[in-house]
Amino acid sequence: MTMISDLPEELVVEILSRVPLTSLSAARSTVKRWNALSKDRLVCKGEARQQFLGFMVMDMRVCSVRFDLLNAPSIRQIGKLDQFQISDVFHCNGLVLCVMDNYSRLVVWNPYLGQTKLIESGTAHFRSCYYSLGCDSCGSHKILRFFNDSVQGSGRRVLKYEIYDVNSSSNSWRVLHVTPDWYISSDHKRGVSLKGNTYWIAIDSRRNEEEDQLEEDQIVLYDFLLCFDFTKERFGPRLQLPFNDFFEVTSSLCCVREEQLALMFQHSGFYKMEIWMTTKIEPQEVSWSKFFAFDMTPYAGLNCALRHGSFFIDMEKKVAVLFDLTIFRDSTSPRRDIAYIIGEDGYYMEVDLGKSECDHCRPVACSYVPSLVQIE
Repeated sequence: MTMISDLPEELVVEILSRVPLTSLSAARSTVKRWNALSKDRLVCKGEARQQFLGFMVMDMRVCSVRFDLLNAPSIRQIGKLDQFQISDVFHCNGLVLCVMDNYSRLVVWNPYLGQTKLIESGTAHFRSCYYSLGCDSCGSHKILRFFNDSVQGSGRRVLKYEIYDVNSSSNSWRVLHVTPDWYISSDHKRGVSLKGNTYWIAIDSRRNEEEDQLEEDQIVLYDFLLCFDFTKERFGPRLQLPFNDFFEVTSSLCCVREEQLALMFQHSGFYKMEIWMTTKIEPQEVSWSKFFAFDMTPYAGLNCALRHGSFFIDMEKKVAVLFDLTIFRDSTSPRRDIAYIIGEDGYYMEVDLGKSECDHCRPVACSYVPSLVQIE
């Protein structure tokens, strides 16, 4: 009689490839050898490196997603989180941070182990909280949040920075003393975590607050990359982007295989989009190399996707996949979640992900690389 432990490795790998990310914790406990094989698949060895493995928020629900260019995407809603309305997700070193739509609570989740932790944020009345998830050099996960509110009638912007230790028993937020001379806009509020730190696209604060008082030749008109170092618990110096001195540059970031950052941007008034990859990335140093450029002229919808959507990179096939909502001139037409696949030499394809039940909720995605880190 053939036992489950006697199945050939090729068949086991095929079985595991069909198991949803969030069910692997149960599958890996079946047989010791399955545990090792599931880890190999999840940490993106072998064929799994050809796929985007991660999570998406669609219609305020968290879904697991597996996406490659040869097969239809596999998108499954996460039953464990069905009771929450989620507006955003972030990933860092095996943990996923889910931000609730009303900002009142957060959920930290290890999908591989099935562990969750609910955190009361006490910020339900704020609509401008920016969150990020990172970890220090000891592997301890932390959450950074900052408030970006204006004082009514004063024209003054109030910023407050706090940090939370995920596995601390205190369950409290610590205040960080930060005096920034920069500003992170709502278009760039989704920071990207890499090697435990989080990166944003920021702009000089004088561009927003002092423009009316400055002479034309004094106005600062450049964007830069900004890193928060979770080990030192402070922001680093301004890091150069591969473009300079362009007002109204549309841009966004993503993480590639936990190794590099990718930057997608478009100059105002031009229909050429460029993607650049970091060749070196540290809290205090960065260098860039162009990945490819794409002519957006025939595809008007991409302009909106580039500003508001999230994306990932397929290095082997040299394409980018942007997630967004379809745009219709007829306001009565139902909006649909969509993936735009673009590549060098004008490669273009659209993948319909289904009808959107929430007209104002654009899909957002984050990659996922699992770990055995425990949530206390």
